[in-house]
Amino acid sequence: MDALVTAGTITQAQEDAITPKIGDFKRGSNNRFKTALDSLVKAGTITQAQEDAIQGS
Repeated sequence: MDALVTAGTITQAQEDAITPKIGDFKRGSNNRFKTALDSLVKAGTITQAQEDAIQGS
C-alpha cells in the first residue's frame, strides 16, 4: 500500500488505519479483505474509490 500513499491515492494516516484491519489477509481471502475495507468506508476512514484502488493494487 506504500505505492498508494506515494501516488496520493490514500494518506499515510489512512494506510496506518487500514494496515491493522487487514492484518494477515491474503488475496485468496477476498471476502474477509473486502469486509475489512468495507468497514473502513462505513467509518469514513477511506472512500469507496480508495477501497477500489486498494483492492486493485
